[in-house]
Amino acid sequence: MGGAMAFYRHFVERDDFELFVATTDERVLDFNPSYQTLTFCHPPLLERVMNSRLSQWAHSFRHLISGNFIPDEVLNAAEEFKPNLVFTIAGS
Repeated sequence: MGGAMAFYRHFVERDDFELFVATTDERVLDFNPSYQTLTFCHPPLLERVMNSRLSQWAHSFRHLISGNFIPDEVLNAAEEFKPNLVFTIAGS
């Protein structure tokens, strides 16, 4: 919860820049964010393994490689948004 609060205080409450968030966690939409949001999914096979008895391995694998493979929909949205800065946050 502390990370989410810090994110909100340092980024959302400010009005001197625009914010765009891309996440795999659809729960962000429950809060009706005031910023642009894109939710995307992991590859179907990885999603399936993450919900199996191999989930611990799959989650570790996802964290290990996820920075190397950015989905096209995220890249396209970023190109359209034209960010001056890209900031990543680990966790939910």
